[in-house]
Amino acid sequence: MKGRSRGVWTALGCAAVLGISGSALVSPSAHAQVRSVAPRAATTPPALPPVNTWVYGWAAVIVIESDGQERLIRVSPDGRTRDVGPVAGTSAITDVSYDARRIITQLDLGGGLTRFLVWDSTTGGRYQVTLTGTTTQLFFGPNGGLVSVSDDAAGTVVRNRYGTPIKSFPTLRGAFPDVSPGGTTLSYQSYTHSVGHSIASLLTGRVVRYAVSPQQVDCPVTGMWSDGSTKFYCVDIPGTTDTYTLSTATGVTTQRGPSGADLGQVVPTTPMVGTKYWDVRDQLLDVSGTTAKPVPLTGPWGDREVLVTLLGGRGSSAFVEVSWKSVVGSGTVTYSTLVRKSLPNGPTTVLAGSGSADGRRIMNVYVVDGLN
Repeated sequence: MKGRSRGVWTALGCAAVLGISGSALVSPSAHAQVRSVAPRAATTPPALPPVNTWVYGWAAVIVIESDGQERLIRVSPDGRTRDVGPVAGTSAITDVSYDARRIITQLDLGGGLTRFLVWDSTTGGRYQVTLTGTTTQLFFGPNGGLVSVSDDAAGTVVRNRYGTPIKSFPTLRGAFPDVSPGGTTLSYQSYTHSVGHSIASLLTGRVVRYAVSPQQVDCPVTGMWSDGSTKFYCVDIPGTTDTYTLSTATGVTTQRGPSGADLGQVVPTTPMVGTKYWDVRDQLLDVSGTTAKPVPLTGPWGDREVLVTLLGGRGSSAFVEVSWKSVVGSGTVTYSTLVRKSLPNGPTTVLAGSGSADGRRIMNVYVVDGLN
């Protein structure tokens, strides 16, 4: 599962929206209430580094206009934006290429059909790939192509850049799949003998590493660690959630962050930071020591209670979506801001959403950090 959010929280597959815990997600009608706190200002569209350059800190964001139309935009590490194109409501970003030049969005069409659009983030050009299967996901794959992964009989299919099948690996299937940013490695939760994780090569179709999970519960894959290990978290009941990495080279599973901190997301920044899973995620945490310590975030939310979604991180930068609620007239509206936190105690820079130069309302975010 990639590091992303839809509205205020879906990055780890469990919603806890300012006091609402469990698996309830924010509804589309709730998203329609999101407002910006700043007018939109013109920004100079940023140029990407050369083709095939690994970039960090760029983001793909779905925003909503004042007339209700949702649009896909690209955001640079310093907060400048480029419009990519309009998307249908309830669309979500499922993957972004490591050079931020291509973006995949998906839309559930019902009846077991999912429409994926593959975008050129500079020109706005796009093409459609429609796949069957309620669990099918589409990622960027090897050699500039695509790869679809399902936990049904179809398994994994390596495709060309336009979606035409090239190779099928029906035995590579499981829950919570994720593909490495370079498109060559597939990781997923498998049930070979007990709950475990498989790491497979998308070039050969062979499983190169399998290990039993440290907890026999759902353990969704959430990207990679800085050493190339697969990252996942195991979740059952409050107080037992932990994040781990599984080394492809050695098969060793390592817990990341202090025990008992209930961490559902951890990224290998300096210092290492994370967020809790079950509690209302009202803060970013320094988890590099034996206890979790709050990392201060400042922004347009002021002293309001907030929901913090950790989307990625690299070096001394953590990328976070901060959401909060305010009473407006007779109702309550939700605001959301994408920020970059300079660790450990540096500034919090607003990149998109409420309080940014662009100012449009955020619906969905995906940050490129070379690990998810």
